[in-house]
Amino acid sequence: MPVINYDDFIKSDYVYDLEVYPNVFTMTIADGLRKKAWQFEISDRKDESESMRKCLARLYKTGSSMIGFNNLGFDYPVLHFWLKNKGVSYRDIYDYAMEVISANEFEKFKFLVPVNKQVIRQIDLFKINHFDNKAKRTSLKNIEFNNLSDNIEDLPFPVGKVLTDSEKDVLLKYNLHDVKETYKFFTQCTESMELRASLSEKYGRDFTNHNDTKIGKDYFVMRLEEQNPDACYVTDDKTGRKKPRQTKRKKIALADVIFPYIEFERPEFKAVLGWFKQQVITETKGVFTDIEEHNLGELSKYCKMLTKSKKLPDNKITDEEVLKLLELTKLRGKQKPEQSVLTEIWEKSIKAKAPTVEQIEILKKEKPYCWIEEKRLKAGKDKVSFMHNWRIAETLNVVVDGFQYDFGVGGIHGSVGGVVIEEDDDFELIDADVNCGVLSA
Repeated sequence: MPVINYDDFIKSDYVYDLEVYPNVFTMTIADGLRKKAWQFEISDRKDESESMRKCLARLYKTGSSMIGFNNLGFDYPVLHFWLKNKGVSYRDIYDYAMEVISANEFEKFKFLVPVNKQVIRQIDLFKINHFDNKAKRTSLKNIEFNNLSDNIEDLPFPVGKVLTDSEKDVLLKYNLHDVKETYKFFTQCTESMELRASLSEKYGRDFTNHNDTKIGKDYFVMRLEEQNPDACYVTDDKTGRKKPRQTKRKKIALADVIFPYIEFERPEFKAVLGWFKQQVITETKGVFTDIEEHNLGELSKYCKMLTKSKKLPDNKITDEEVLKLLELTKLRGKQKPEQSVLTEIWEKSIKAKAPTVEQIEILKKEKPYCWIEEKRLKAGKDKVSFMHNWRIAETLNVVVDGFQYDFGVGGIHGSVGGVVIEEDDDFELIDADVNCGVLSA
């Protein structure tokens, strides 16, 4: 373990990582430029609390920053708990760390330490790269793999294990390994960090751990507030803090928020506009995916649809139950995805007769809601299977002159797939991000 020389700590950035087990708490902190690292242990075999506090005090006095990977979400809340509660044991630290880890998405915010409460400034590579987004979530191990690291190590012991002294030594090596890998990734993020530092200095607000999207959002809000103070935020009379100016609603009728001047000439886009005007949104998750045909209305004429099929049990069915099937199927969109509209019908039809040709034709006429078709299992055999069919749009879309436009919460998208396009003497390829000033087509 390197000898600690407190004079070596100068104003700079230090990469760090924590490890927490029931009987041992470790911190490794490194200055990558000078290739020096310091390790501290608080356990049932040694207590380096005093040395660790002196180290962190030096960082505080010199205005240094601590860099980590998901340190805002885990490492710093645990370190902050230890800093603010002098005398806590390694077991207390472990118990607190488990609270942080086990917190659900609503509870985790109570463990986050605001910037103005941080004892030492934190820089989180996980946040900067937007890896806290579900679609982009990436672990340090994945980064090591992508960086072709010589050695990719995972936690050497299961969480919650009481470690022996020899296992504590292995843990310290692993702790140092993670810090080295974090430093490698840090060197790839310097341009992003410099941008955030320059923005913070220029505009007098902290952009340090903002991802690119949040930078754009906050800049946009900042410019709006310059032109119209308190347009986006209002000061709370009790706390003196600013909070978003907003009115939370249980539902939004889209017809109320679509500007009246928006209109289209193409019937396909007219159908899209008509569909949107009929929607009342109560949540944003999944509202534009897996839409059943009867919920699309006029738009179903222009959508790319997918047929779903479900083999029916080889039981019997009555005329009355055929009609019930029709009625229930029209309400499919109001039922939970895991519920089948057919289950109840067939469970109660054990002794009824099989569907007749006439009954099947009735169902077919009721398209697009659903229909049953007779399907022979093997050629030349009398045995048949009855299939329940319905159609859905996997995404809200419309096909115009062979090109599919997809609509989602994030906007409109479209692409041509499965083709090779090349320039020639008459045509050239141009990639353009278009800003439409006129909302018509």
